[in-house]
Amino acid sequence: MAAILAVGLVALSTSAIAVRAMPEVPPLALATWRLGATAAILLPWSWRRLSRISGRSALAIGSAGTLLAVHFVAWFAAVHLTSVWHAAVLVSLVPLASGAIEAAQGRPPKAAFWCAAGIAALSAGGLAGSGAADASLTGDALAVVAAVAYAGVLSIGERVRQDLDVVAWTAALTTPAALVCGAAAVATATSFTGFSTSAWFGIAWCVLGPQLLGHQSLSWALRWWPASRVSLVLLLEPVGAALLASVAFGARPSPASIVAGALTLAAVAVAANANRPTG
Repeated sequence: MAAILAVGLVALSTSAIAVRAMPEVPPLALATWRLGATAAILLPWSWRRLSRISGRSALAIGSAGTLLAVHFVAWFAAVHLTSVWHAAVLVSLVPLASGAIEAAQGRPPKAAFWCAAGIAALSAGGLAGSGAADASLTGDALAVVAAVAYAGVLSIGERVRQDLDVVAWTAALTTPAALVCGAAAVATATSFTGFSTSAWFGIAWCVLGPQLLGHQSLSWALRWWPASRVSLVLLLEPVGAALLASVAFGARPSPASIVAGALTLAAVAVAANANRPTG
């Protein structure tokens, strides 16, 4: 479990760098290509399994797919509008929303979970209000929207994933998400083509790395862990993203950012232990 999630985390950490490196690709176009290519790769391997799901599961998958579309479009836009560090930290606050969803479902996380999640929220709030030159409140807000949307995806996946293997679940999830993004792109006259060769390589990596390796690992873990605990792994993403950004763009975190990263890591350790399934 830990090894698979570690590989997924490394792949996810490259997402912000890849998106920032191809500003010519609009968020809607990138989301459509990433989700559509993933669905095209996985559907042939899972079509027969998906043809047997219930109408209720199909409706849940459609809802999750719509939320996934919102997540990606908001996330890609955030990476262009604010700093990589800000975007990665704020999108990793999925556990706060996941915990709230579980509480609404009658499964409130333990007090220690909320304390640790609160530390993460406070450190992220400090970043959002730091006034960094390459950050913006609009980009920060979009990253939060992306986090809330993905928490919804994980919550639905925690229930539906019990009846589907990870390939079938990912194929089912990305298909409606790609359709939603594609429809929105057409409605807004967003271009799908005309990009540079390097941008097409970046799009391909977004499919193979962050999507197939990163998000697949999280979907796989939902069979054994609650959504709030799976989403806690995402709190480690800002550290990897910041390190990669320092290499790729020379964007080195300030001392305050380093402290925020350390607090985030501590929050992950405490909250993951507090929300560990028992019995």
